[in-house]
Amino acid sequence: MSTCACGCGAEVRGRFQRGHNWRLDRSLLSAAIAKRNAQRSGELHPRWLGDAVDYKQLHKWVSRRRERTGTCEQCGTVPVPRADGRAGTDWANVSGEYRRELDDYRELCHACNMAEVG
Repeated sequence: MSTCACGCGAEVRGRFQRGHNWRLDRSLLSAAIAKRNAQRSGELHPRWLGDAVDYKQLHKWVSRRRERTGTCEQCGTVPVPRADGRAGTDWANVSGEYRRELDDYRELCHACNMAEVG
């Protein structure tokens, strides 16, 4: 008799106790997925568009990489968060050229953002 290969410690005749092989496979699968995702993220991903990305996706990219403070950088107000739970601020493009540069975006309240856009 040996112990179950899934790590539960049960004594078994074969390699796994009945129904326990999924535990081992799931842990191996999640490690393989994490490794694949690390190898295919950012510029290494086959669908990476670089600076040819559209407006919405570029703002999502900025939101994932910069943390919101909740304070407008222009007027200093702290707007009330929106009803859906999002912060009351927007990411505003400074230069007007939509490119992947985090320094090209600043956090503004919606009123200041609309005043700048025109």
